[in-house]
Amino acid sequence: MQHETMDDQTGEIHTQAPVGQRAATAAAQAHVVMKNQLNGLHASSLHFAIWQSLQQMPVWITTDKTGAHKIKYATLKAILEVVRPVLLANGVRIRQGAERTFSSDDGSGTKGRLVPVYTDLIHIPTGDFERTMIEIPLMKMDAQAMGSAITYGRRYTLIAALGLATDEADDDGEAAKPRDIGDRQGDSIELAALKADIAKAKDLDALTKWASDPKNRARLNKLDETETERVRSHYASAREQLSNVE
Repeated sequence: MQHETMDDQTGEIHTQAPVGQRAATAAAQAHVVMKNQLNGLHASSLHFAIWQSLQQMPVWITTDKTGAHKIKYATLKAILEVVRPVLLANGVRIRQGAERTFSSDDGSGTKGRLVPVYTDLIHIPTGDFERTMIEIPLMKMDAQAMGSAITYGRRYTLIAALGLATDEADDDGEAAKPRDIGDRQGDSIELAALKADIAKAKDLDALTKWASDPKNRARLNKLDETETERVRSHYASAREQLSNVE
């Protein structure tokens, strides 16, 4: 049964639900709010802000560059241009960086270092943040190699943090092959030329002759340690394939 009251000044009649019904409604509303808060889905939460942002972003980021092995990929710049304005509009900022490197040994005799690279999504109103991190292998300690590793890590963790995809075409099956960071950044002209020469060998004799040529050894000596190892790996793979053929 509803209760009616009259406003003495306006003469309007107001209908009110019974106290018990109003209490039940208020309790139900409070339960919904509490449930959303526990799930992180309320207007003042990081989860809600990210959820809002993702609804305004494309799931697929368009490719804008061709790298090694003719694999196309979206650069960090292209990804940031898409996601940063949307995140900022919803109160989320991006913080990316790297932590101190540490030594790594995969057990095969190849030693290097791992550089942890992270992406933080920070909720501006509350200061809450979520971190996505990846450890990038680093075989050579110099500024260029470190910069390449950090750039790749920033790109990878940003995509992972937001659950996005890029149109990284792989029509020749190269994605199934293991690569290091240098491969993802592209071969130098000389490295690409040496690998192409190895691929031209039709049999083991031709491959052995190529390897014993002083000119080719001189070319190999001009490469840095990482590229030299990649040529050796490419040579060993070609030798194995030719051995199977014979």
